[in-house]
Amino acid sequence: SNFFWIWKYHIPPKIKHFLWKACVNGLATKFRLNQSHIEVPLQCDLCNSSDEDSIHLFFDCSNLKDILTASKFCYALEWDQIIRDTFHLDLFQTIDFLRKTLKNEKFVLLCFLWWNFWFARNRKLFANDKFVIETVVKTSLDGHHYWVNRDKLDPDSDEPLTTIEHGCKKKTIY
Repeated sequence: SNFFWIWKYHIPPKIKHFLWKACVNGLATKFRLNQSHIEVPLQCDLCNSSDEDSIHLFFDCSNLKDILTASKFCYALEWDQIIRDTFHLDLFQTIDFLRKTLKNEKFVLLCFLWWNFWFARNRKLFANDKFVIETVVKTSLDGHHYWVNRDKLDPDSDEPLTTIEHGCKKKTIY
């Protein structure tokens, strides 16, 4: 597979790395951990309805669908149609299909939503933080807004553009 577009795509480096890890099946999902002989319960801790693998997290988890709807990215029915249209593809091919199909800014927003979803999932599992859909949406939208508008910042200004909440901590972005 050709992953070069990930490294050339205009998104933050942490999201590029995250997408690449997902596409090469390198995310530490419960299914992947079990494949590596680390025995953990397979059930998704967010929705409790399916085994947790990358396909489930990126496309099927009901919490992700709620995030996509709350962010006004798309509605569950639209997302389900995307899943039906790409069911025969692997994760990388599906992400690449979305990159080619969606408008650039919408795909970038989806990447922010996915990354913040993963971040919040990890905070829930490893820091026992509460998983709050509204927080994931707000963090994603704020980060996306900052990213697409960063070129419009006044380089001489000392004022921060925005404050983004990550879990319990607040991080001011300049």
